[in-house]
Amino acid sequence: MNGNIHVRGEVEVDRSPSLTEEHKTERNEDNTHERKKYFVEKLTLFVVIVYAGLTWWQGCAAKKSADAAESAAKTASGQLEIMRLQQRSWIQITPETPIDKMKLDKVKKLEFVMQFENFGSIPATKIFIESLVEIVKSDRAPAFNYSVLHDSLTSAPLYPKAKNSFAAILAKNKENEASELSPVQRQELAQGDAYIAIYGRATYEDRVGNWWVNFCLWKAFPIGKTFQASDCVNYNTEGGTLKNK
Repeated sequence: MNGNIHVRGEVEVDRSPSLTEEHKTERNEDNTHERKKYFVEKLTLFVVIVYAGLTWWQGCAAKKSADAAESAAKTASGQLEIMRLQQRSWIQITPETPIDKMKLDKVKKLEFVMQFENFGSIPATKIFIESLVEIVKSDRAPAFNYSVLHDSLTSAPLYPKAKNSFAAILAKNKENEASELSPVQRQELAQGDAYIAIYGRATYEDRVGNWWVNFCLWKAFPIGKTFQASDCVNYNTEGGTLKNK
């Protein structure tokens, strides 16, 4: 037998049914695992978001509670301070004769009777008052200089609605004698070249706090003149501090 023998062909081998079923089972298990993993991740994210939201809400609620408590404390403190201020003593200093009724021809000495009255609810104690009278040039403000000779007094306790008096003077000596109005000063006042300023300051205390008050009055006699007396008006101030409870 001569010649070459060639064998051609293909061999097909089919996978056994058991292997195919096993492969499908593995793929199904993988898919199930992935779905479970995805679900767990989503659930975890949801829990984290809910927890964060609750934490934020609790923080806001706590802050609101703290702010409310602080506000209530401030309100209570403010109300208590108002109550204490309403219970304090109030001293007012005024001339015994209204300043607008002062007549130049009646002024002989630079001495003017002043009165101080307690308009508050409790007694005022340790009252100390300094006062001066000054002839001020029309284009100037009072000096408010307490280093020059001037009168001062220390008063006994002043009860509510009670009043007392003192003399504000332009002192001419250490004995606090009042200076007489000189002819030159009288002429300056009459012509509107000067005005009279009466000013002073007082300190006092009570069981609520320590207080002070400044006062200033001025009198010019001619009508239609201009006087630099705004500083005198602005000098009328009062203040103080509450004592610790």
